Amino acid sequence: MRLFAKHRCCTDPKTEIPPLGLLPHRPQRATPCIYSPKEIAAVVETARSLPPLDNLRSWTMATIFGLLAVTGLRISEALALDREDVDLVQGILRIGHTKFGKSVLSRSILPQATP
Repeated sequence: MRLFAKHRCCTDPKTEIPPLGLLPHRPQRATPCIYSPKEIAAVVETARSLPPLDNLRSWTMATIFGLLAVTGLRISEALALDREDVDLVQGILRIGHTKFGKSVLSRSILPQATP
């Protein structure tokens, strides 16, 4: 509001500019929830048991949750993937539909060696 008032003051000298600290409240960002490997495994297992068990729904959901957890993709990026975006030989995932239309990204989907 202060910036708008400063701008407006140029054309209307009667415009008052609110003092700093008039509205001290600042919205706080939510603390992100980082799931442990055990919690991720529980989510994937729960997704595998979604009804009906005789179709691909449970496997699709388990795969999506696993993919999100392993790669850090946004849900929109994961849902926009095509078969051509996955190279299982090299272990590369091509992400073409990124947030804000950023350039194409590639992420390794091979398991990382633990020290």
